[in-house]
Amino acid sequence: MNARATGLKGFGPFSTSTANLSYISEPPNFGAVSDPKVVVSLKNLLKKDSTTKSKALEDLVAYVQTHPFEQDGGVEDGILDVWVQLYPRSSIDDSRRVRELSHILQLELLKSARRRMEKRIPHVVGAWLTGTFDRDRVVSRAASDGLSFFLKTEEKTTQFWKRCSQQIAQYALDAIQETPDTLSDERSTTVEDAKAKYYRVVAGSISLILNLLQRLGTDVPPPQVEQFLDLDVVWAMAAAEDPLVRRCIYRLVYTCLTSQHNLLSQNLPQVGKALISEALRTSQRGGSAADLLQTLTELTRRHPEVWGTKKQPLTRLQDLVGKGSQGSSRVFWDELDRLVAVLPLDVVNSQTGSKFLETMRLGISSREEPRANAPYSWACYIHIFQRLLDQLPPEESGVEFVKRNFFPLTESYLFPSPDTSAGNSSLPVSLLSKAWVDIASRPGEAIQKSISAEWQKLSEELVSRVAGSLPEVSADYRKSQQSVADAGDRWFTLVSLILEADRREDEQNNSSDSLAPLLSETSIKILQDSTSFLVKRNYKPLLGASILRSALTKCLRIFTAEHKGLLLSLVSDTESQRPKTLIESPSAPIILPCLHLLSTVPTLSDTYKALWNVLIQHSVHLDSPEAIGTVTMLISSEAARPLAHGDSQLQHYVLDKCIQTAKGKTDAWQMFEAALTYGILDESYTQSLASGLMDLLEDSSQPQDAVIRGVQLVADKLPLVWCDSERYLRLLTRLISLEETSSPMISGSIVSVRRSLEKYGNEGPQVVTIIQQNLDGANSDSMDVDTLIQHAVSVSGSGKLAVEAIFPNTNVWMDEMLSFLTEPPNPSLSVTSSFSGGYSLALPSTTSKHSKSRRDRNGRAIPARMAMYTLGLLQSGLDISSLPRTYRTEILCLLAITVELASDQLTLMEEGKLWATLSAESTVQEMETFVQTVRRMLQGMVSSARGWMIATDGGDEPLNDLLQILLQQSKALSLVALYSAKALSYLLLTMTEAYGFSQAAEEAFVRPELLKADPNSMFAALGLITGFGHALTSSALLTRLCNGLIAEVMGSAPSSAKCLFNLVLLNACMSAYEAEDLPIENRKQAIAVQKITSWTETSDATHYKLAAEISKALNCLLPNVKTIHGPYWEQAIRYCILLWDKAREDSVNVRLPYLHASLKLFATLKGLAGSNEDLDEALTTLSEETTLALIELLEIPRVSSNQPSQIVDSLLCRLVEEMPLEHLQDKDELYGLVASESREIQTAAFSLLHRALPAAQEQLNYDAILEKQDSRLPDELLSLLVDAPTLDNFADELPAHFPAPVRSYLLAWHLIFDAFQAASFKVRNDYIDNLRSLNNLAPLLDFAFDVLGHSAARALNLDKAGFSPELIRAFDLKLADAETEERELQWLLVHLIYLTLKYIPGLFKAWFLDCRSKQTKIAVEGWMTKFMSPLLIEEAVEDVQKWAAEQEPDEDGREMWVKVSKLGREITAGYEVDELQASIAIRIPAAYPLETVSVVGVNRVAANEKTWQSWLMTTQGVITFSNGSIVDGLSAFRRNAFGALKGQTECAICYSIVSTDKRIPDKKCGTCKKLFHRTCLYKWFQTSNQNSCPLCRNPIDFIGSDMKSRRGGER
Repeated sequence: MNARATGLKGFGPFSTSTANLSYISEPPNFGAVSDPKVVVSLKNLLKKDSTTKSKALEDLVAYVQTHPFEQDGGVEDGILDVWVQLYPRSSIDDSRRVRELSHILQLELLKSARRRMEKRIPHVVGAWLTGTFDRDRVVSRAASDGLSFFLKTEEKTTQFWKRCSQQIAQYALDAIQETPDTLSDERSTTVEDAKAKYYRVVAGSISLILNLLQRLGTDVPPPQVEQFLDLDVVWAMAAAEDPLVRRCIYRLVYTCLTSQHNLLSQNLPQVGKALISEALRTSQRGGSAADLLQTLTELTRRHPEVWGTKKQPLTRLQDLVGKGSQGSSRVFWDELDRLVAVLPLDVVNSQTGSKFLETMRLGISSREEPRANAPYSWACYIHIFQRLLDQLPPEESGVEFVKRNFFPLTESYLFPSPDTSAGNSSLPVSLLSKAWVDIASRPGEAIQKSISAEWQKLSEELVSRVAGSLPEVSADYRKSQQSVADAGDRWFTLVSLILEADRREDEQNNSSDSLAPLLSETSIKILQDSTSFLVKRNYKPLLGASILRSALTKCLRIFTAEHKGLLLSLVSDTESQRPKTLIESPSAPIILPCLHLLSTVPTLSDTYKALWNVLIQHSVHLDSPEAIGTVTMLISSEAARPLAHGDSQLQHYVLDKCIQTAKGKTDAWQMFEAALTYGILDESYTQSLASGLMDLLEDSSQPQDAVIRGVQLVADKLPLVWCDSERYLRLLTRLISLEETSSPMISGSIVSVRRSLEKYGNEGPQVVTIIQQNLDGANSDSMDVDTLIQHAVSVSGSGKLAVEAIFPNTNVWMDEMLSFLTEPPNPSLSVTSSFSGGYSLALPSTTSKHSKSRRDRNGRAIPARMAMYTLGLLQSGLDISSLPRTYRTEILCLLAITVELASDQLTLMEEGKLWATLSAESTVQEMETFVQTVRRMLQGMVSSARGWMIATDGGDEPLNDLLQILLQQSKALSLVALYSAKALSYLLLTMTEAYGFSQAAEEAFVRPELLKADPNSMFAALGLITGFGHALTSSALLTRLCNGLIAEVMGSAPSSAKCLFNLVLLNACMSAYEAEDLPIENRKQAIAVQKITSWTETSDATHYKLAAEISKALNCLLPNVKTIHGPYWEQAIRYCILLWDKAREDSVNVRLPYLHASLKLFATLKGLAGSNEDLDEALTTLSEETTLALIELLEIPRVSSNQPSQIVDSLLCRLVEEMPLEHLQDKDELYGLVASESREIQTAAFSLLHRALPAAQEQLNYDAILEKQDSRLPDELLSLLVDAPTLDNFADELPAHFPAPVRSYLLAWHLIFDAFQAASFKVRNDYIDNLRSLNNLAPLLDFAFDVLGHSAARALNLDKAGFSPELIRAFDLKLADAETEERELQWLLVHLIYLTLKYIPGLFKAWFLDCRSKQTKIAVEGWMTKFMSPLLIEEAVEDVQKWAAEQEPDEDGREMWVKVSKLGREITAGYEVDELQASIAIRIPAAYPLETVSVVGVNRVAANEKTWQSWLMTTQGVITFSNGSIVDGLSAFRRNAFGALKGQTECAICYSIVSTDKRIPDKKCGTCKKLFHRTCLYKWFQTSNQNSCPLCRNPIDFIGSDMKSRRGGER
């Protein structure tokens, strides 16, 4: 075969090469390798260190990969030649990584060099293929991947093996002849590593030959294979230590026997000796035992003579069998069975066979034998036992053989001991039973007698164990009972299987030899003794009951009619106490569940009935859990049904217990389920059970979980019981009601019940009835709206009911809604509604049937429930167009009106309307969602309509029908008309925004009979005007209406009934126009203003309804007559003051409309200032009156807070903030307003005080200086700090909300710091003492750091929260109001902490030191250092720079110089004397002002050390005790330094002020009064030798004494 034929290119004639595996082989020649780095790497492969070799191989792989075939044909030939010599040794290296990399490099070289490497493959083929058999999977995969790349198909792989067979065989032959000493250097290799490498090489060598023979098949192998097999070392490997080597040699022999039989013909003696004499005695751990047996089986089958004749083959096998499978799988035992079957065993004596079987039992019972092998090992044992029994000599009967090798198995199985349980407990009883049948079928009287004797002995042993069980008082009582019970269970299990196998054997062979009589006799004897023992001990021994249970459940066939007395003895005696004893005994749960099995045997059915009746009669008269359990067990059978139906006492008993269980008073659920499962209750009692459960279900005082469980059981077992129409409706109603209020577990049970009942009845009509009942009425038990929607959608999806059946009853809806329209509307609604004064015209309804609204448990009234329900249906996808036209229109109309009612309730936050209360946030959110959703739905109807065409073509359009009915209902003065007009207005506004105002719209709606001041058309006109809005101004009809109304007003009096109507409609008309676009002549407007202002002097004008409309009319008309002079300007202002003064007398809802209108009027007048002299004069003249009136408005108590009051208060606050401060004489009352519950009032009061305090503080500073008294913060302001908030008090609101009391408290602190800001040094210190004495700061800081998270170690990150330095330094209340409440709270707290650190750092530090929470202190210090200190340091530095720039020179013209280092947080200050600079440094810590600044001296000049240190300490003290003011410290230093230099002159000797020792002249002549330096004067004395003044020459007497003392000191 040539290379072309094999498809392997590049292979020429092959030459034989050696394996080259020895470590002492000659190194290759590296001269042909050009790259020195590669040479180094190749040489490193000869090193001994594995790490070095791994690194070298990695470098070589990287090098080869950078030289692909496409680049100059790959690597050079020199590298390939060297690699061919190094590869074999690298492939068997001790290191797994080295072996893996060697195969990877081989593949990379093949990719790079291709054909040049292919030519060299014969030299490395052996090493390469050996790598695929490496026991390490990573190495094996690396070698296999290389071959897979080279050989793409299995066919090419086989051809490759055949083509290279000589080289492969030669490599294997060379490798097998290596030794541990030639492969490893003993000087650097351990014995274990040397052996591992040796066995790796040997395993690879044998695997090569093995796989080569498998690839060759029947082809002739190369001669090297025969040479290989002739080597003794090969066969010595059959007993090698390495399991892989042994397996390889065994498989090699097996392969030779099956495919190349002739190869072993010359070596049979060697093979036999190796496998039989040596391998069988060698440990086969590692899984090689199964391979050995497989090979021996094949060898024995072909050459049985290899076993020889000196020893029995069984004897030779004993060593192997006695050790078990030794880690092999179940195949070991299968192969052992096959091997024994082919062994040359003509006759085996009893002793030899027994010895082998005994050894085999030891191997099976070995602790190391896997339990999973037990069925196969015992099957092998039984087969070998039967085979050896057949091969016994004729002179041996085999009885002793059976007794010795088989009978002990049964005894060990039945009565395992600690010594035998390990092995025999896993003996499959099915094998044992078949073996018994086989033994019993053998002929011979002796064997049959031995069988009988063995079973008699075993039964007696079991009976003796029963009788000898430990008494109840024994510590091991339970263990003893269980042990005997288990033995009895094993007995009847074995007997049952033997009888079944014996029956099949008899049927197949028509044999009469049967074990049945013997086993029945012995078993009955055991039962008699056990039962007698059980009865004597009052049924307490569980072993007797367990044995009886085992007999009944597993071996019922042994019982016949003759044994009736045995069974009845359990319950029959002379005193009739035995049944009760049994019922109450622990044996009852064991025996009674099995009695129903007797009913399956015809001859024992009467016995079953007798037992059942006796036990039932006694149980129903006992009131105990044991009796309930007995009845449960006895009725849990189909056979018990006819017996139970005939027993009325039992029927009543079961019914009573089921009802009591559903009540939760008894735990008899098992009886409940059993009675339903097996049909124990007859029809009448079943109906009674259903009725009882229904009554319990409707009784809310009962535990519903138990009742639901009972209902579910009945629904699952007997669903037809609930299908009665009345009962079904009751059940369904209650289930649906419970489903929404129960726990998830109970709700799941309810769903399960309903699913069970759906199969047997149509619940659609019943569900509709339930829905309508819950919609038409409402109480605390009514179903929730969401539940009704869910069931309605479910029913509508079936398609069996009309859609209108599930919608609400519109008559009930309207009637219930009228109950909310029986009172006049709240006047304050005119503040927020576009209908404005229309609310003052509406008349309440008197047609409602219900004086009190009905509500569900969530406080929703029936109209609200119906509206939410309708909305839910429409949202679910139900098509409203499918409803009848009239009914559809009514539904939409009621829904639109209900939304307007809900919207008004939300506006006022009223109680007792559609929703009972709005105190819960969830209720408010529910209402808001409802209103928004309905309006979005109406907007959707508008967007899907055909524009204004719907109003002209008369088609069936739901939107047009809705508009028409709303317009029709608006033609009255009732509240229904008012809300119909509001709904109409909203729809028209939406239509106008979507489609504009067209001629079609004007023709359809803008009609003369509607736009007029008539009571019957008033609300219709308001709805049209507010709906169309500014778009209607193009209509000539509206222009005529405006002019007509102006004329009516000019001619009417405030006392006339029509006046209010005219004003309301006029104001609505004027609101549609822009202020300057009113279609009325200015002259008429001026006349109308004069007329209206003339009313203000009458009492009628102060009525709240007319007052609001007058103010609105003036607000619209006055801007258009701003250039006309007249008294009406002053009249208008005085009218506003009049209304404000009157406001205190009226209720809040009455005054809000006219206050809102008058405040807007006054704001308009102020906005017109400068356009009219009369107006300006009136504003100036009445300025103080308006200020005081507005302040009084602020002081009016606020009863509640809603949207109208907030709007009015907001408008009032804006006016108050703008009023001049000169009229604000008494600020004490304003402090109380800061504590108002109204945020708007708080804001107004704070804004006024925030402006007034700094101005008033200046006067306080002067008073403190002049009067020399201590200053105090205002008591009214300090009173706001008394009730300091805590996080616990507002835990439900903070920090998401900003409660008014907390806001008041924090704003009060802000005002305190406002006072600090403008206070002088003395006043500020007085304020600090004031706060310190009252301990006001600690509550603020505790609260602040609790809210900001410091107390919980989660401090607010100001950077992430977006609080810039500007926001920290300044708090703007107007900007804060625009933020969320949480952010406003955080902002104000952060700002107050900043002000605290700025103005009163000493008090902050005192609080910090007193803080007991270490966690809080750590969080505060770090947070303050990061966010606050940089700002405070920056401001302190800026203050120093400002002070330095503004300081004035002293009398001598001196100035202190100051240098600032912001980055270094250091301030250097000093003064200059004689060109010398004295300086100090003030260093600011990072945690300033929590940590005190340090003052150090830099250069001392003109002062001695003591004085200098005194100045430094003084400076430090001033800074420390003046709240950290660095400017104060510098001022103190300046005063000390400049005070010391004040009046200083030069020394008359040195003509300098500062001496060499940095002192100023301090020695004075008594005559001329000149000053001299001490050192200069001494030098003068020394040089002049006289104690006279240098100037006046008069003696200086004290100098001598001074010098004398100094000299004495020096000595």
